[in-house]
Amino acid sequence: AVAKENAAKRAAGLEALAAKLSGANAQAAPETSFDPLKALQTRESSIAARQAALDKKAAEREAEEAAKAERLATAKENAAKRAAGLEALAARLGRDRTASVGVP
Repeated sequence: AVAKENAAKRAAGLEALAAKLSGANAQAAPETSFDPLKALQTRESSIAARQAALDKKAAEREAEEAAKAERLATAKENAAKRAAGLEALAARLGRDRTASVGVP
């Protein structure tokens, strides 16, 4: 009998607390209705933000490709200079060798 009485008191207390909290929540956050214009604006701004991020990545990728192309062009230039230098050295060594042997 005492256990039933205590359980009933706890249940009544919990119900009172629930009613009090739901009343506080109702006052703190009034019910909002769906605003299709606001939802559309939110969606558009989200799409715009994603597009801006994609554009930024594309610009970064283009900059990386341009830098890579510049490095490749520089490497080709340097290779051509080395090849020309080696050809000149080979020609000079060939002349030196023929001169030292006495072949005109």
